[in-house]
Amino acid sequence: ILIAVIVPLVLAFIFSAILGGASGDTKAIPIGYVDQDGGAVASAFVQQVLGEVEKSGAVTVHSEPSIDSATALVKRGKLSALIVIPPNFTAAAQSGSAASMQVIGSVDSPISAAIARSIAEGYVAELNRIRIAVATAAGGNPSALTPDQLNTLATKAASAQAAVDRKSVV
Repeated sequence: ILIAVIVPLVLAFIFSAILGGASGDTKAIPIGYVDQDGGAVASAFVQQVLGEVEKSGAVTVHSEPSIDSATALVKRGKLSALIVIPPNFTAAAQSGSAASMQVIGSVDSPISAAIARSIAEGYVAELNRIRIAVATAAGGNPSALTPDQLNTLATKAASAQAAVDRKSVV
């Protein structure tokens, strides 16, 4: 998950540094999040994904108490984007349903909003990849498995790398 999220983010930061280097304006992108779920899957996103992205130095991550107050910060330019983790996000992910997040971006920072969107979409795509892998391994009927069996399959699917062949075009 981290490679799929961090590599594009670091590349965006490098391009920002190159293009913004002439003016010397290369600061971290402020991204906020509102966690309306508070569950384990939401916490994993905040700690493992947003936490690692923040360590890269390209982004600063801010926890916000509500969508309204965070949206006001986006409108005032204090945040470039806002990621909203909706209620029941963890329950959806753990029940085998498709999970989703919302990204609210500033019209003045479309690249920063695209980066936030990429981070959220990358995580949700990984959750959906795991969900499909578990459903396939369960013969299309994950409800026939015990919670321990589901957990084992999900852990195996999460630790497996997605099969992607990366080639450069000259």
